[in-house]
Amino acid sequence: MFLAADTRVSFYDTNRRLVGYNDDHEKICNTSIGLITGAGSVELLRLVNNRLAHIREISSTDLLLDIVSEARARFRARYSHMSRKYAEEAIEKTGWIFSYVTFAEGTFDTGTPVLRLGVIHPSGNIVGQRHLRDNCPYVIYPAEARDEDAEAIGKALGAQIKPSEQFKTIREHTV
Repeated sequence: MFLAADTRVSFYDTNRRLVGYNDDHEKICNTSIGLITGAGSVELLRLVNNRLAHIREISSTDLLLDIVSEARARFRARYSHMSRKYAEEAIEKTGWIFSYVTFAEGTFDTGTPVLRLGVIHPSGNIVGQRHLRDNCPYVIYPAEARDEDAEAIGKALGAQIKPSEQFKTIREHTV
């Protein structure tokens, strides 16, 4: 498994006009359950990151789902005086990818740990399932990405990234 994120954070006004950006933001957070990163509304991502920073131990993926759900509710409440459309569009474009350790199927009593990837996104959560499609990259695209850009990026990554069984070092991972 390979988890990566860019370092750009873009800031928009409520009319979705770009007002600035910062290119040195660390987006991957280390939690007690594993690594987590997100893309979308900076404010919504911060609500989740701030909550994660105050939790000593995350013992289940359900807690992550609850934290995101609470952050979405707080975000909606914060913008209730404005157009509800702004808050809902921001929520629709914000998601998280995270790693977590669980037990391999059928080995709970023998304790064979496996590393898995989970996704929390309004388009559908992938948590608790065996895994995402094998050898297929999962990307949460920036809010400003057009559908055709996202499709092109996904195809390019799929063509360039090799399965882990085919390389010995990270450098050998990409063509």
